[in-house]
Amino acid sequence: MASFNQPSRPNGYAMILGVLVVLAIVLVMYFGNLTGSGSYVQKVQQTKKDSEVLNLSILAQDLGRAVAIYAMSNNDRMPQTYEDMGLSESSYRDPWGNTMRFEIIDGPPRQIALISNGPDGQPDTGDEQRGTAPLNF
Repeated sequence: MASFNQPSRPNGYAMILGVLVVLAIVLVMYFGNLTGSGSYVQKVQQTKKDSEVLNLSILAQDLGRAVAIYAMSNNDRMPQTYEDMGLSESSYRDPWGNTMRFEIIDGPPRQIALISNGPDGQPDTGDEQRGTAPLNF
């Protein structure tokens, strides 16, 4: 039987090479790729924020329908509270469990804004999130 003598490479080199490849992948994902388009983490955070604003806009459209029904039934008077429209505040809570407030924005076009006070639950601290929808009546 013939024996083949292959040069042996210490296993430590392969392990170090593997660790360096994994480290490079993690660093590119966290700090950004070479094209300068932002890191994976930044893109995920921005996508999450965009989805929260989109969710607020969808809720604002739903609330806008309730405002329109209320206004048509009350001589164009605008509601002041969720209860005015027969709605529960618990249906309009932000991800932090706080009731969101709404504002009617007059002007062309008339809009409704649904506002979350953000993670701190306090208004006017810079972390508020807002979704708007047109009022078509």
